[in-house]
Amino acid sequence: MLWTGSGLRGGTPWPQGWPGLDAPRTIKRGDSYSIFLAGSRLGALREFLEACEGRAEIGGTTWWIRYRFAFPSFTVYQEAFGALR
Repeated sequence: MLWTGSGLRGGTPWPQGWPGLDAPRTIKRGDSYSIFLAGSRLGALREFLEACEGRAEIGGTTWWIRYRFAFPSFTVYQEAFGALR
């Protein structure tokens, strides 16, 4: 999950070969994004987040980054429960 903040600078470049903001599975939610990585990259993601202190540069913008495990069939869940808002 990515989000930006006022005055946020100094992000480490997002690794080449990882999906970005324009990846087909990336989801934009208001001012934030969800980028989905394969589970096989979890170790590399954890190392990256530790090294970059949770800040990465993607598409010319510095973002705060945190991760969580994806829900199976998230889009189905979102469609079913999104109407309850």
